[in-house]
Order: sequence, then structure tokens, then C-alpha cells
Amino acid sequence: MKRIIYISIISVAILVVCSSYNMVDKYNGALIPFCKGKQWGFADTNRKVIIKCNYDKVQPFIDGVALVISDNALGMIDTKGKTVIGFGKYELITYLYNGLIQVTSGGKSGFVNRQYKEIVSCKYDAVVDYDNYKGFVQTRAGEKWNVVTREGKELFKNSKYSDVSFFLDAGMIRVTLKKKYGFCDTLGKEIVSPKYDDCQFIEKTKFAWAKQGDKKALLDITGKELSAFDYDEITGFTSNLFKIKKGDKLGVINGVGKEIVPCNFDMIVKFDTGIVFVMKDKKYGLYNLQGKEVAPCKYDWISDFDNKAFTSVQINGKEFYIDNKGAEYIE
Repeated sequence: MKRIIYISIISVAILVVCSSYNMVDKYNGALIPFCKGKQWGFADTNRKVIIKCNYDKVQPFIDGVALVISDNALGMIDTKGKTVIGFGKYELITYLYNGLIQVTSGGKSGFVNRQYKEIVSCKYDAVVDYDNYKGFVQTRAGEKWNVVTREGKELFKNSKYSDVSFFLDAGMIRVTLKKKYGFCDTLGKEIVSPKYDDCQFIEKTKFAWAKQGDKKALLDITGKELSAFDYDEITGFTSNLFKIKKGDKLGVINGVGKEIVPCNFDMIVKFDTGIVFVMKDKKYGLYNLQGKEVAPCKYDWISDFDNKAFTSVQINGKEFYIDNKGAEYIE
């Protein structure tokens, strides 16, 4: 979710944009905006004015600072009323998730740290900040995208990339160059040069798929291709097992690129108990997570393994039980 709270001066009006992010716990409840006539200041919870009503408009304190307007100029003050960002220096001031403050002047954006020192000059045409970026901000200067850390450091010196996107579960950043895709780590080192038609890290894993033409291959976090470009789809199954698709058939590949469940099934579902439910030609069978066939595809139905040791099955309307090794409990 993007976090953005800023004031923009339009004549004497103020535009305030807030995300649905809950900022209530960030507000300094000891000082409350106080209106006296047409002027604003701050009072304590006893309505005693602490900061004089000298401002045209104010916003509540967040993390010890507040945005205020005086004579149509935007500034920032602390809880003692001291100006920490000078009035009229910036057109916009935005709180970011990574702890920086985005400032805009002349239509360009830069960054101020929490000591209210400008650490990156106003040079960016766009800034993108989301709460799940874990301290990173996307920036664009002209047609080139970069990544800025909470210290104000650019990851890519003289960035060549036309886009960047985050896969921080894996600690990776996808980069785009001339419509080709690769990966960099969060220190800015290029791990996989932009050479694929597409690539994505698989959610909650340290693996990715890469695409060449219409086919995909499995990659590890070092960029090593673990499989051939044989698959139409590769999706997460467990942290190191992946469901694969060839045409309309499904299988499972492991973290070294080996097909442990052959790609010839119509349906594959993993039970929470670690048993894999497969279907072929409207018949059902079972595999384990090591790729061993537990029960062949001969059953009309197999129930979920709510009990880890056994479950019920049906053949020709006859119900009986099998265990998690495939043994049938019927004579």
C-alpha cells in the first residue's frame, strides 16, 4: 500500500491526501490543531495554546513534526514550534514508509532525512513508495528508473534501466533494459543481466522463472538455470517444489530442476499433510513430496488426508480406506 501524506498549496487552499494506512498511532496526541479565528496553532489536551495561532493551516503532528502553511508557503515545524523545513522552499512534502521525507521543488522530487537535511537534491520526475518495499523507494529521472535506500543512496550509479520492481522475499530487484529482464540484489549488484523475455521470482521462495519465447525455465537465486525452457507455467507448490505445466498437463519439479512428479496429470493438489493428490483421465492417485507414487490413478475419488495416516477412497461406488503408504484396508 502506498503511503502518502502531503499538503499542496493551491491559492490559499490545502490539499491533503492520506492513504488508508493507519497513522493514528503516529500522531502526537499531546498537541492538537487549534483554530483561533482564521489562524491555526496547537493546543494541549486542556485546550491551552502551546504553539501560537500564526498559521493559515496546519496538520496534526506525525513523528514529532507537523506540516503548516503561512502566507501561502509550506513548511514543517517541530513540537516546540521551531521551523525544521523552511517555508516556501518546497511545493510538496511527503512522508515515506522508509523514513525519508520526499520534497518537491520545480516539479522535481528529492529527499530530506529525519534530521531535516536534504540528502538527495530535487532531481526525480517520479517517486513510488510502498509499505512492503522494506526501506526502498523507486525513483525515475527522465526515462531511467533507480532505487533509493533510506539513507538516500542510489543503488544504480547512472542507471540504465527502464523499469525496476521488487521481489524482496527473495532479496531481489527485477530490472528492465530494452524490453529484456534480469535481476539485481538489494546492494545493486547485477545477478542476472537483462536477457529474458520475462522473469519473476516465485512468491515466498528463493527461486524464479524466466521466459524465452513462449516457454519458461526454473532459476535459483544465483541466476542458474535449473531446467530447460520446457514449461508453459511454473508456480509455487512448496518452498522448494514447483507445479509445472506443459500444454494442458501438470507435474512437479524440485529445487534442482528434476521432475519428481511426471508432467502427465490433469490436476495436482497438495494436501496439508504433505500428500499430493493427482488426477489422470478422471481417475485419482497419490504421490508424496519426494515424488514417489503412493497410489496409482485408479480411484474414482480420494478424500482429503484430514487424518495423516489414512483416508477414504472409492472404486465403482465401493468405499474403503487406504493409508499414507497406499496400502488398502479391504478384502
